Amino acid sequence: MNQNIKFNELSHDCWVLNMSSEYTKNNIDIDKTELEKYAQSIFEETFDIKNEISFIKSHRWLYAQTKLSYNTISKKNWINSKDNKIFLSGDWVLGKSLSDAWDAGEKLSHYIKILSV
Repeated sequence: MNQNIKFNELSHDCWVLNMSSEYTKNNIDIDKTELEKYAQSIFEETFDIKNEISFIKSHRWLYAQTKLSYNTISKKNWINSKDNKIFLSGDWVLGKSLSDAWDAGEKLSHYIKILSV
């Protein structure tokens, strides 16, 4: 996913590559440097781009492998403090995917917007 859409001030292309849950499960102990080289090769082959990389950083989403989401167990879309000043949300609330993280954040943002009216 090209991140330049989100950050207009970037002077170089900025990309984020997401691996599937299956890949993560099968390669849970992969060395970060090895993962970065593998991700770079996928990017180069997919887009036929061989530009010099100025920065590369891998992050393994290790804790998103939930069997049951928080919502499935509690029927809630976030955890909040009694005074509604602190909220916890994330992919684990609705599932285990990147889109679940987005949806959970969106649900919470709508709730906070209603609170502030």
